[in-house]
Amino acid sequence: MDIAQDTADPYFVNFALDADAVYWVSLERATKSWSVWRALRASDERQQLMVRPVSNAASGEGSTLTLTQDAVMVTDGVSASLGGTLYVVPKTGGDARILPAPASGWLLATSSDGTALWLESLSGGKSFRMWRSTVDGAAPTPFWTDKPPALFLTNAWSNGNGGWYLAAWESTSANMDSESQHTSIWALDGSGHGARLTCNPLPGATSELATALSPTTLFLLDQDESSSATKSIVTIAR
Repeated sequence: MDIAQDTADPYFVNFALDADAVYWVSLERATKSWSVWRALRASDERQQLMVRPVSNAASGEGSTLTLTQDAVMVTDGVSASLGGTLYVVPKTGGDARILPAPASGWLLATSSDGTALWLESLSGGKSFRMWRSTVDGAAPTPFWTDKPPALFLTNAWSNGNGGWYLAAWESTSANMDSESQHTSIWALDGSGHGARLTCNPLPGATSELATALSPTTLFLLDQDESSSATKSIVTIAR
């Protein structure tokens, strides 16, 4: 399958697969736009699902795709503080909808069940509130309301059963200085109750990227936040 099909100067961002098609984001430099496409596995037929103009250097470049049963959730790659947007478009084509976001929040993660998690900074970045929204377009609602206020979430991944695994930075100092920060991993169930699974005893901010989930284990790629160098692969019992 050649998804470029004579596209001039192709530049593709992110891919996602289901049983019927492959989906991707394409940056169109000539028209200063970015678009969402799919190609059917059975016939290689291509279809443009959505197109949007490039508003700044990040438009489309950092886009992510999440497939639900009948739709594609796609971000424009722009941070929420700069007007970043989460769209949902039917897999078979049709009008794209903008999903509502908290007024001052940014997107943390999306899942295949059509859920989005948002994070909002409070008190000048000294505390954080979580919000949850759904693909049906309802207004976001507060989620994990008893979350430790200073817990800064850096990543989240669906557990495939309505809950989430989350990576976070926790500080042992009221000043939240980097020397006192420890990386921790949390489990959050679908009703909004969280539990810490593990915490790095050594200080220093790291970036956790989920690499795989098995029936019993969560595998994480551990990277140094300052250099993005891989430090280790961590295994945590589910």
